[in-house]
Formats: sequence, structure tokens, C-alpha cells
Amino acid sequence: MQGPKGDKGNPGPQGPLGPGLAGQIMSAGADVLSSPIKVFTTPALGTFILMQFCTSVVIEIGGSPPFVAYIASLHGSTFGEIPGMRSNVAPSGYIPGPPAPSSYTTYVPGIALPPNEDLICSKAVTSRRGRCVITGILSNP
Repeated sequence: MQGPKGDKGNPGPQGPLGPGLAGQIMSAGADVLSSPIKVFTTPALGTFILMQFCTSVVIEIGGSPPFVAYIASLHGSTFGEIPGMRSNVAPSGYIPGPPAPSSYTTYVPGIALPPNEDLICSKAVTSRRGRCVITGILSNP
């Protein structure tokens, strides 16, 4: 015969962190009126992991070539170019569909950038302004 159920015990100790990234999510953006422009400076303490870079796409219709989409690029002050999007030249008569003209690159598992690194946005040759936005995780020291 089984006896009565006992009281619930105390919770066990906290387990180890899982394999994912942990830290504070941070975003920054800047309008690109002239090139280049600083979008963000990584903090002096901790590690900043760049997860995503987004930018406006400028579409020009007419002229030669008749359709050109200019996309900005991103680089670090000491890290150098951060690969991602490039300028695209579409064939004559190409009509872009949805979504709205913007583009992004996601970095998996992310790019670890050094402390005090300036992230700088440069745009392709165009007189129109655009926007650069970065999102990343600040991992505490």
C-alpha cells in the first residue's frame, strides 16, 4: 500500500547556459545623405555580434541603364568590408515586385567585432539618400 504524497521539494540549482548567444539586443541607424557616415561604434566592454545589416534601395528609372538599384555597403574602421549586399544592375524592362525597396543581410552565426569599432555605411554612386540600420547582440564581458 502506498502512503500519502509528500510536500513539494525546493527547486534545483540553475543549469548552464545553452548554446545560443546571450546578451542585450542593440540596433542603430543613420540616414545616408553623403558617403560615408558612421552608423554605430561598438562598446568598449563586451563583444558586439553583428546579426543583421539593412539598407534602402534607390531605384532609378530612365537614363542608361534604364533600371538601376543602388544598395549601400557596410565596413568597420579596422575590420574592413563586411560582405553583404552589392549594387545590382537589372536588365532593361525589369519591373521589381514586392516587398518595398529595402534589403537586408543576416549573418549566421554573427560577426564578432572588436571593441570601439566604428561601423560605417557607404552608398553606391547616386545623388539620392538612403538609410542604413544594423542590429546585433552585446555579449557582456
